[in-house]
Amino acid sequence: MCGNYFYPIKVTFTLILLLFLQWKFAAFRKPEVKFKQFNLEKNDDYIINPFRINIPESDLIELQKKLLTTRELPPSIKDVGFNYGANSEYLNKFIEYWKNEYNWRDRERYLNQLPQYITRISGLNIHFIRVRPNETVAKGKTIIPILLIHGWLGSVSSFYKLILQLVKPKESYDFVFEVIAPSIPGSGFSEAPQIPGLDPVHVASIFHRLMYLVGHEKYYIHAADLGAHIGQAQALLYPEWIKGYHSNICITGGLVPIVAWYMAIEFPSLFVEEERVNNILEGAGESAQEASYFMLNVNNPDSIGIGLTDSPAGFAAMMIDRIATLSNYGMKNRSDGGLESFDKNELLDTIMTYWLTKSITPSVRWWKETFLLKDTAYMKGTITWRNVEIPSSCSWFKREPAFLPRFALQYAFDYLVSIRYHDEGGRYPAITHPHLLADDLWLFANESKTIIKKSPKKDNIFRYFNIIVLIAEVWYNNV
Repeated sequence: MCGNYFYPIKVTFTLILLLFLQWKFAAFRKPEVKFKQFNLEKNDDYIINPFRINIPESDLIELQKKLLTTRELPPSIKDVGFNYGANSEYLNKFIEYWKNEYNWRDRERYLNQLPQYITRISGLNIHFIRVRPNETVAKGKTIIPILLIHGWLGSVSSFYKLILQLVKPKESYDFVFEVIAPSIPGSGFSEAPQIPGLDPVHVASIFHRLMYLVGHEKYYIHAADLGAHIGQAQALLYPEWIKGYHSNICITGGLVPIVAWYMAIEFPSLFVEEERVNNILEGAGESAQEASYFMLNVNNPDSIGIGLTDSPAGFAAMMIDRIATLSNYGMKNRSDGGLESFDKNELLDTIMTYWLTKSITPSVRWWKETFLLKDTAYMKGTITWRNVEIPSSCSWFKREPAFLPRFALQYAFDYLVSIRYHDEGGRYPAITHPHLLADDLWLFANESKTIIKKSPKKDNIFRYFNIIVLIAEVWYNNV
């Protein structure tokens, strides 16, 4: 009993120490990034050129040959579903659909329905979608620009259904969105860097320059999956320009939120609402199981990428395993991994985008650039330890494995406008539940208009005090 009694006191003093360290090393430092060229053979032209997807027929013939000569897949162990990775029974059916029913030329026409462009920033050709609302339909509405940032393994094609909902005016709102959705460098139709160091901070710098180039000094951001590292870096670097930040995987990099997450896992009843306990426990368990996958990508991206680049079946196996795990971790016992909520054509659109652009290896390298290279701007601490100082909102879908408690989010985001919970979906709501994600973005943009910012320094000091008070209250009420 005595040990249990003093445990919250120890935790409180540990948090006080961590708060001091975070304050000393990062709290009041303004993050910055030096502009860098990632292809030294090309100069930036800042010219926006129209772009259309037009894959050579020879590339499609080569892919079809590889699919037709796929070796017989080893059968999965009986009744394991997706617990050992992609289930071979499901994968065989998926590959058959890819070979015999999926039509790239039809999908190419679908993907080209939205206006696309290309420009050169930081020496790299940057591909992006830009969709404006119909001027006649949107007459009298304020146009709000929003930057959509995809993740890995994701592509701008995953945003298509969401984009169409955002550019269509709603009677209940006096504004409508204009959408800009770039491909991350090294993913899809954006050029891969030729030198190391393209971490989330530098990608954020590129995307901010892109927004300025298309004529927007003020804009919103929505970030998905690993794109959240870019989006939050961008929000930290350019708070004067960004009106609001939204994500369906809000991340926290400071010491205190990490400790808060650990405490919530160890003592969920103390730090997590009763109806969210399963979210954090199941999500933490799944995240722990996936740690080896994370480390493999971080340490050996080229080894992984080269193997996937030469085997469409291998790449498809990895892709559907990732999507099943991150979207339906509670359904891994099923033979289809719970993938019935995904349209096969949409899954194959992203697979084909990576395959046909030969961007699998460059995209995997982004893990190493993000998490391992200690001399990058992202990992030095002035970004990862700081709080987001602009209006922010988080959407949590039921099977998101990286679920964080409200306490951690309230610390990491100075102006947390809202947290919205959904009883369905997972890591990729733009594909599976675009209507719910769109509704959240409309609500957030409307709510954030009334936010009045306070002094960041004073707000940080009061936050530290409030956290100590919160821990003391939790201890007092639960001893």
